[in-house]
Amino acid sequence: SGEALAWLETRSPSVAILDYMLEDGPCTPLVSALRARRVPFLVYSGFPAPPASSELGEVRWIGKPADRAALLGAIAQLVSASQDLQRV
Repeated sequence: SGEALAWLETRSPSVAILDYMLEDGPCTPLVSALRARRVPFLVYSGFPAPPASSELGEVRWIGKPADRAALLGAIAQLVSASQDLQRV
């Protein structure tokens, strides 16, 4: 997540898709940064979704492998959410 956090210092994506376990650890610092920037995101991971009571409990989580239609639908929802945020 270190490289992604550095990238976010000068850029702001419209949407983001994260894997839970990145090369340098869990994506939780990146999740915090995206939330602070109000960037819609989801986690696409082979790790099981965390319990609702955890820091990541309310994050949209799609398990690998996922049905192509389900993944594309989730991405479409992210794009729609991003467009809604840009209008505000």
